[in-house]
Amino acid sequence: MIQTMDVHENQDLDGLPNVPSSRYRNSDVHDANIEDGNPANWIGKDFDDQTQKELRDRINPTRRGEGRDNCTAPVWKYFEIEWIKEDDGIERKWAECNYCLHLLAADPNRNGTTSINKHFNGCKLNPDNIPKEVDDKQQKLSFTKAPNGEGHVYTWKHDDTRIQLALLGLFTIGELPFKFIENEAFIEFVNALNGRVKLPSRHKISRDVVSFYLMERQKLYKHLSNPKTAIHLTTDTWTSSCQKINYMVVTAHFITEDFVMHKRVVNFREVDTHKAEDMARELLICINEWGMKNVMTMTVDNAKTNDATQSTSL
Repeated sequence: MIQTMDVHENQDLDGLPNVPSSRYRNSDVHDANIEDGNPANWIGKDFDDQTQKELRDRINPTRRGEGRDNCTAPVWKYFEIEWIKEDDGIERKWAECNYCLHLLAADPNRNGTTSINKHFNGCKLNPDNIPKEVDDKQQKLSFTKAPNGEGHVYTWKHDDTRIQLALLGLFTIGELPFKFIENEAFIEFVNALNGRVKLPSRHKISRDVVSFYLMERQKLYKHLSNPKTAIHLTTDTWTSSCQKINYMVVTAHFITEDFVMHKRVVNFREVDTHKAEDMARELLICINEWGMKNVMTMTVDNAKTNDATQSTSL
């Protein structure tokens, strides 16, 4: 926990990010006129640096974060829980801003969320509390490059949905383990890019991947089932040497309306045998499942059964 000391700009405090001394005060408020020495009665008030240091001397560092499960108000995501011993000898809940480190009374029986809601609306260091007039007047531009080489410039804005989809794409395309979401270096990297991003737990992202797959499958189905989409298939079968199981894979190749070529694995399953009848049946099942209406060609290797498979499929 932070000890009582003179805080200088860019000084590293026990692993906390380097912050200027102004993070110990709310620059928008006047010094509080405190007559009551009991911190529990300082509801919704702001204090000068000296008072904040006195409060920190009363913090019990072993109880930091205790009671987080009971803090259901959305505003709590911007605060950490501290427990301060008051004049009556009882330790009560206080809230510490994650951005300016300001301490505010937050005892559920005396204060509720009055003080932290007031502070959130005035904290200039909180990236989610950017004044609207600044956003309206100063827009941010972003440049992207499409797969076909064309560049596009557009107005950037924070979009939680887009960030979530990009995160799921990172884990699925990059084949990353779900536990990587809790890697300290990755968390620091994300915070450096955009401090407004709240990363999910590894359990939540494992559940979201299933929904992400279904969404991407529906998008692919839309392309493959379009009668205007010319589809070219490639397929192969083999036998696993260790499992002694026959497998069949089918890949669809197609060009979208923006003239970008894509290839997607649309079938990977077991087949009973390498006979033409079994292979043709699985191939037709795959075509029907994806609603393909315009299959132009099918490329196979030179195995004799493939000639019979194509004849049977036709």
